[in-house]
Amino acid sequence: MAAMFSVLVLLGLFYSHSWAASAAPDIKLNGMDDLTTLTSTDTLTATVQMDAGEQAGEAADWWIAAQTPMGWYYYEYPDGWYLSGTSVEGLAPAYQGGLFNLTEPMEVLRVSGLPVGNYVFYFGVDTTVNGLVDEGSLSYDRASFEVVEATPVLSYLFPATTYAGASEQTLTLLGSNFAEGATVNFNGVSREATVVGPTHLTTEITAEELANAGTYSVSVTNPGAGGETSGSLDFTLLTVTFGETAINVPDWTAATHEKLDTEEIVANLDTVFDTSRVQRMDITIDAANWIVMQRNLAGLKEQLGESNDFSLMDDPIDVPCDIEYNGKQWYRVGIRFKGNSSLYHADSNKLPFKLNFDKFEDIYPAIKNQRFYGFKKFSLKNNYKDASAIHELTASEPYRDFGLKSSHAAFYKLYVDTGGGPVYFGLYTLVEEVDDTVLKTQYSDNDGNLYKPEEDAATFATGTFNTYEFGKKTNESDLDYSDVQTLYDVLNSDLRVTDPAAWKTNLENILDVPVFLKWFAANNVLQNWDTYGVMPHNYYLYRNPDTQLFEWIPWDNNEALVSNPRCLSLNASEVTSQWPLLRYLLDDSVYAEQYRQNVHEFATSLFNTTRMVPLYDTRAALIQDAVLSENADYTFTSPRRFSESISALKAHVAAREAAALAY
Repeated sequence: MAAMFSVLVLLGLFYSHSWAASAAPDIKLNGMDDLTTLTSTDTLTATVQMDAGEQAGEAADWWIAAQTPMGWYYYEYPDGWYLSGTSVEGLAPAYQGGLFNLTEPMEVLRVSGLPVGNYVFYFGVDTTVNGLVDEGSLSYDRASFEVVEATPVLSYLFPATTYAGASEQTLTLLGSNFAEGATVNFNGVSREATVVGPTHLTTEITAEELANAGTYSVSVTNPGAGGETSGSLDFTLLTVTFGETAINVPDWTAATHEKLDTEEIVANLDTVFDTSRVQRMDITIDAANWIVMQRNLAGLKEQLGESNDFSLMDDPIDVPCDIEYNGKQWYRVGIRFKGNSSLYHADSNKLPFKLNFDKFEDIYPAIKNQRFYGFKKFSLKNNYKDASAIHELTASEPYRDFGLKSSHAAFYKLYVDTGGGPVYFGLYTLVEEVDDTVLKTQYSDNDGNLYKPEEDAATFATGTFNTYEFGKKTNESDLDYSDVQTLYDVLNSDLRVTDPAAWKTNLENILDVPVFLKWFAANNVLQNWDTYGVMPHNYYLYRNPDTQLFEWIPWDNNEALVSNPRCLSLNASEVTSQWPLLRYLLDDSVYAEQYRQNVHEFATSLFNTTRMVPLYDTRAALIQDAVLSENADYTFTSPRRFSESISALKAHVAAREAAALAY
């Protein structure tokens, strides 16, 4: 056997070839007969197929082997690959048995990070069953390639901009060809990096390095004597005005400004998110810092350009502000712009904000762990594309009433002073943050992994998984994504076709399927097209520590409660495998029936004219003065559009109730 392999290699005879046998083995690498080159960070897959021809059923030795810079390897089915050594001595057959047609590609190898060098893979059979390669009955195929040193490519930094004087910062770098052991160069100084994957790494920037405003270069260097270095990107530190850092906090009380236990936060929900009234919040921002926010936003808009790809946009910069509510002040609260279309496409000065109450505690020690009645963070949503201004709040409630987890929301009149006195920015919807008190108050354990997927990875479609687009919102320093990788792998497993019962068991061991089916029923009855099934965003996945199952949490409802042409039909027949969580589950008759029952229950008990029409009337009367007093430069509605939108909501619920009950 050893002599046979040596002769074939030396004579260059290990090309696709058949001698005495009619069987035709075929081996492909990454789907190709010859790859030519791979980089040291690429993934290699090897698959084999067999046309047994007239010899079908004949006993044979099956051979799968590879000549590599590390030596010879052979494959034994089904155990895997073994190192033979620097020569072909010790190679063993992959399988011994009758020849048969292997029509579908069988994957025998998937590996990343191969060392530099030349590789040749072989697949052959001979019909003399003796554990030796027999020339007279041998048929074989080969495929080869070379692994070359990868040049890292740095494409994006997150954040790319922050404020001078920030504390230690985790920097996320995205690109390609990041090798294990890669380092990051910040302003010419190299430091270790954590390589999450070949397209994603992180590193730490010290407070000393973040002390002074300016622009600093960032690049990536791969390891090794000939380690290549990427091109550089700019990291910018802006000058934000902080003033005196030793401040007085006279309005501070334990009940209103400090961390609270869960029961106290739940009690405060009725105050902060009182849906029976319109409350007022005043925000004061230093004039110079308002200019910083505006200039930063202008730069981000220019970066976005015409691509409309929000997934790779940096967060806008935070600056300190003071907040007044119910006669009390909160101090040096972090404020920034937020949102995608609601920020970048809003043709109005009524822009959305995010508040973080202890963002600047390292600069102002007096506000350490500052909270707003126990809440750390809020979104102030501007009701973009909602002439009624009630969609965000009103759509969030039926989810919770249906037994799902969902953010609380409430109406607030927002006044902002940027140096010229308070300006009425209009009626906003204050929304509870999922990664703050939704987890704390709606779960018994908030220590699980929370993800907010975006873009391709958020579809769960085959070939889309990547770590960065599964943005971690808790346990961020733990760069282990194996739980969500398991969900992705289980969902897309071949078992769905070959063994449906096993596939369902595996899926139900990682995903709370009833919760997902309830969410989709509720979402599809009330209609929100701007989420999973049409758009790859606007949901969270939480790995509940109590069950070890992922639960679906909806997010962002301003586009809900409207029969947009992009909304899905109730039977979702138009949904393809591009959205496997929907398509694969609804293709199962048991899951489909559960979904159908959920549709009926949601319409019967929650989303119907009896319940919703009076609620729409009550909400319209409650907010009418706040909405119609908005200035023309700070509004998305008008008296006529406001009235028409309330009527449209009533017609919408009547149509959806009828459709759901007929489904």
